Amino acid sequence: MEVYRNGYTTLIDLITISQSPDSLLMTLTGDAAVLGSIIDSQTGNGLPSVTVSFTRDGLPEFVLTTNDSGRFEITGAPTGNFTMTAEQTGFFTRSVEDLTLQEGSNEIPNAIAVSRPKEGELRIVLSWGEYPLDLDSHLTGPTVVDDTKRFHVYWDNKNPEEAVSLDVDDVFSYGPEATTINNIVPNRVYYYYVHNYEPRDASVSGTEIADSPAVVEVYDVTGLIASFTPSLPVTPTNNLWHVFRISTWPEGSPPPPSAYEAYTYCNSVFCIVFTDDYYFVRLNEE
Repeated sequence: MEVYRNGYTTLIDLITISQSPDSLLMTLTGDAAVLGSIIDSQTGNGLPSVTVSFTRDGLPEFVLTTNDSGRFEITGAPTGNFTMTAEQTGFFTRSVEDLTLQEGSNEIPNAIAVSRPKEGELRIVLSWGEYPLDLDSHLTGPTVVDDTKRFHVYWDNKNPEEAVSLDVDDVFSYGPEATTINNIVPNRVYYYYVHNYEPRDASVSGTEIADSPAVVEVYDVTGLIASFTPSLPVTPTNNLWHVFRISTWPEGSPPPPSAYEAYTYCNSVFCIVFTDDYYFVRLNEE
């Protein structure tokens, strides 16, 4: 008897067929080994007990669970193209599509599980590739105590006030860097930037941000509301990517309907616009 399924090793076995009803259990295996990690957006550490599923054509092929270090590993997995999903209570489901598993070892890039923010909060998550080693998040906005003054939250000032925090500062590639706004001040403006703190070549510092490739995601309690990737800078030495601004509306005065088309994302409290500009700053000017 020959048993075949796409992506698995064909199984051939000699069996004897009797007149009495019988059943036969056969296990198909593949030639792929799969390894990877699921990272907690709020700690930068591996997240345990995450259910990691690999599906093909809408059907699950194999399911794993991360260990105490947030790692998963399997041998004898099938080859082919899959969608990977990572699910954990209190976190948004992370999906990675068009994932190709080949014969031999397949190290999956770290997947970030984003912790669900509370009602009224915003969570901004930066991730990138192996290089540059260190991209830094910068957020400026109005202080809650005195909204005529502004805070600047970044690696050297992670908690300028209770209303905002830099939850994770990653300095060794990939990210995440997570920033949380706990209290949104009405009728004011917030600005979010990404700085190439440690370029491999300062003459193309801005280009390195675009090529890294950097991704900035914004979440509220409902899930992902905006995602941004950088264009190439006109001036390659410009090392600060101005990603977006958040404009908040006066209390009780929602935006006009036309605003919903003019902005990247808009609701009755605030709107987000993708700026995608580049500037140059010296390190001590951050």
